[in-house]
Amino acid sequence: MKIYLVLIMGGLIFFLLFRVWPEWLRMYMYLLSWYTLVFLIGTAIVRFIVWFVLFHVGIDFWIFPEYFCDSNNPLDAFWPLL
Repeated sequence: MKIYLVLIMGGLIFFLLFRVWPEWLRMYMYLLSWYTLVFLIGTAIVRFIVWFVLFHVGIDFWIFPEYFCDSNNPLDAFWPLL
């Protein structure tokens, strides 16, 4: 438990000192968050389009059925795939 506490406190201090990070690290963090957001929104749009087309054919089908479930771990949103 003490190791977890040290890791959590170190992570908090690391992110709270964002203003003193080097410029290249801030740019990489910005790009990482931007591409993550684009991936999540793009996946949601593709998921809806596939559902919309198949629903009008008569098939009830979802890609990532747990995508918007808040009670799950974020990685569980991508399981099961279909």
